[in-house]
Amino acid sequence: MDKSIIIIDEDGEIQDRWTPTSPSNKVFTEDSLQKLIFEEPNILPIEEVDPDYSNLIPLGREVSVGAGSIDLLAS
Repeated sequence: MDKSIIIIDEDGEIQDRWTPTSPSNKVFTEDSLQKLIFEEPNILPIEEVDPDYSNLIPLGREVSVGAGSIDLLAS
């Protein structure tokens, strides 16, 4: 059975499907994971960690800071 990440909207309709590949196949990369989380931040179960952050708003990817960069910045 193929495993994939399925994005379903509030109406129960499938909006997108992401299928991980073998680690030797570089299609599912850090960049694709950042993009997925940036576009669909609600796939992260943040409310289980702290309900105050349940509605993440993505602000940027690879945001430069003094020590390097932040992969994904959200508020």
